[in-house]
Amino acid sequence: GNSAGCQWATPGGIIQSGVANKVDTQQMNYQNGRTVITGLSVTLGAALTAGSKVYISGHMTVGYSGGDPGGAPRWEFSTDNSSWNSIKLSTYATHGSHAGLDANSNWGVGSGYKSWHGETWTVTNNTLSTIVTAAEVSNARYYRVTIRQTDNTNNTIYINRHGEGTDGFAPVGTSSLCVMEINA
Repeated sequence: GNSAGCQWATPGGIIQSGVANKVDTQQMNYQNGRTVITGLSVTLGAALTAGSKVYISGHMTVGYSGGDPGGAPRWEFSTDNSSWNSIKLSTYATHGSHAGLDANSNWGVGSGYKSWHGETWTVTNNTLSTIVTAAEVSNARYYRVTIRQTDNTNNTIYINRHGEGTDGFAPVGTSSLCVMEINA
């Protein structure tokens, strides 16, 4: 019907998809700048079809060595697997000594800031679920995830691990990225 709210066209189906699962850990600090998360890259079999849409979803777990660092995760796309772009960036900003998400995250604010109470066993989770048009990502077939530690105190952030450094103390996590081209 033509009621207000969500309206669905006749489903057209999945054209192609790719999934990446990261089970190992990776660490970085403020000095590393924006860092590619190894293992969270998807290459589709072909460039996107003009007029299609792309469903992008993911899950990431992040731990902190201490202090109050933030993480600004971002999914990016490329048509040639060498120059990378991103879209739909956040305008979220904070004040004070933190760089915040500084409009460089399009993954959401789930990484946020860890508590400053010394709970380095904490693992935060952040998820992504978005649909974009093929045109918005230049019909790209390459996708990856990057992250930047945003607090200049230089505390370490860990992908798929807490910050305690003793793997038996608290569970580690997994991270994933799914890119699915669908008929519009």
